[in-house]
Amino acid sequence: MTLEEAVIQVMNLDGWKLKLNEQHTARGKTPKGKSCHIILRVNRDNEDIIISKSDYKKLKYSRGEVTLYFYATPKFNYLFWMNQVIMGEPVELRTDSNLFSETKWGYYLEPSQAAITNKN
Repeated sequence: MTLEEAVIQVMNLDGWKLKLNEQHTARGKTPKGKSCHIILRVNRDNEDIIISKSDYKKLKYSRGEVTLYFYATPKFNYLFWMNQVIMGEPVELRTDSNLFSETKWGYYLEPSQAAITNKN
């Protein structure tokens, strides 16, 4: 079982009705019956909290839905209520995971912006 699957199962035990659609995306209902879209990301290498520009766009255009972003680092898990997070300007992010570094765009999030923070 992946961490993403475990998070969805725990939320469903708490009254949510979520279904993992893709590896990192789930949709369903909140305990209050509202439509919900959640993106889950796990970062085992870095403590910085980052949401990619493409993930942010997916959540931003989920009109009328509760939008959540779950981000796990080695020390903490964060749950961001994206409907209420104020974003800054996108920044260039470089990944050096292979011979050819890849450039992506994303946003840094602050731990204080998280609705829920859980220490591992």
